[in-house]
Amino acid sequence: MRNKNKQMGRAILLLSAVLFTVPLKAQVTIGAQTAPDNYSLLDLVTTNVKKGVHLPRMNTTERDALIPATTADSAAADGVAIYNTTTNCYDVWNGKKWLSLCDYTNNAPVITVQPRAFSWKELTTDAKFTGVTSPTNPAPLAIATISVTATGATSYQWYEFIRNGQDKVAAGTSNLATYTPDGNALGMKQYYCLVSNAFGSTKSDIAKVAVGCGAMTMEGGWRTFMCYNLGATITKIADQLSYTGNLYNSGFLGEVPATGYSGAAVDASVYGDLYQWGRIPDGHQLRSSLNSATNNAPSAGPYTPWNTSWPDGSDQIASGAPDYGKFVVNNLGSTGSGTYAPFDWNANPSGNNYNMWPDIGYANNDPCAHVSGVDGNIGWRMPNIYEWCAIWRGVMGAGSPSVSASVNTANTWVYIFAAPTTDNTTGTTGGFAISPDGVTTTLFLPSGGSRQWDSGQIGVVGIQGFYWTSTLRHIQPFSFHFGPGGIQTGSNSPRANGNSVRCIANI
Repeated sequence: MRNKNKQMGRAILLLSAVLFTVPLKAQVTIGAQTAPDNYSLLDLVTTNVKKGVHLPRMNTTERDALIPATTADSAAADGVAIYNTTTNCYDVWNGKKWLSLCDYTNNAPVITVQPRAFSWKELTTDAKFTGVTSPTNPAPLAIATISVTATGATSYQWYEFIRNGQDKVAAGTSNLATYTPDGNALGMKQYYCLVSNAFGSTKSDIAKVAVGCGAMTMEGGWRTFMCYNLGATITKIADQLSYTGNLYNSGFLGEVPATGYSGAAVDASVYGDLYQWGRIPDGHQLRSSLNSATNNAPSAGPYTPWNTSWPDGSDQIASGAPDYGKFVVNNLGSTGSGTYAPFDWNANPSGNNYNMWPDIGYANNDPCAHVSGVDGNIGWRMPNIYEWCAIWRGVMGAGSPSVSASVNTANTWVYIFAAPTTDNTTGTTGGFAISPDGVTTTLFLPSGGSRQWDSGQIGVVGIQGFYWTSTLRHIQPFSFHFGPGGIQTGSNSPRANGNSVRCIANI
């Protein structure tokens, strides 16, 4: 009897200790002699003792009697959890009803078919979109409808993905399983669908919809370029790729510049014109144009004044001057003198030819700014070197097409070899086909060759491409240069060279 009294006394003391000490300490650790984390009210440590925790066990009838939905404190009981022995699942009261965690796992919506990953059309006026409908099968669609298929879904909401995190509800009717984005504006937008039911929601994969020729950027955006080189007459990508009239030549033509060119030099159908940097299209850019009369130094002008309007342009060779409309050859080489020799076509002492094409320069001289009637008559301009870099690897430097599909590139670049025939014989178009999704060619850059600053000869047609930028490095501008062996985004090029021009949308 005495032992029982002692045991009872000890139990009372222990209970008293718990009752009086626990309120003094709002946070408790069980299973270790350590203080709980600041964010833990109760910390159960299983380092030494491998045990679990049992929530109160009730059957469905007992559970429903615990918190009837009609009682006044039903909302305040939000968060109460029990283990339901009838369903063998954990149940949680959400303030209005009991939710089964098993039901949540089994009945949350599941997306079985993701949206079309990429949709694209070349012009806003084109009737059909192309893109990836499966990993390998691009199929034209009359409209860029994107859709999801989900089991257990009761609602759908489409959102436009914004890279800064400010996603917004997609424009128009977007609460269905299908959604049709606007295809009348150039550029690219990205969408996803939030599929929901009473037990939760699931977000779909991103669906990208692009309109207009161009390519993805390293940051996930889109650069809209003109579909063809300036001066070309074949303006659709498919027609450029299938054209067989372009002539291929493996080196520089040996024809006499003073008498003009023929064959590979003059076929601008796909390759387009060859501009000297900063010059307006006064005729010098034509592949058939003659060399300048002096044929050995920058043009002496006379020049138009700085405020002259198009078509002469500011600080350009004046109409009627001996070099107007001719390719100005400057072969002074390292012996040249003066501010702009030996690599410039312009000897204008005003120095304004530095500002003829840059972003901050004379927009009036930019031939891209005068292209009209193309896809809604939007504005075009000369791209800078960083915009070219953005669709390749994001930085200036050399690269190999053989590794262009790696993760450090924005698009897949595939070099198309022109037919390796002899000079002045029929060949096929050469250049780079650029694809954001690995399947759909959204930009084609033909290998238009180049015209030499020191001789006026045209060469490497169908082999290499040289594209001007508006970016200067010291006295020489950057060009985007490529060939079958690699891509050079930061290549310096003399301003007297004749290179291709591909305009970028001013949007």
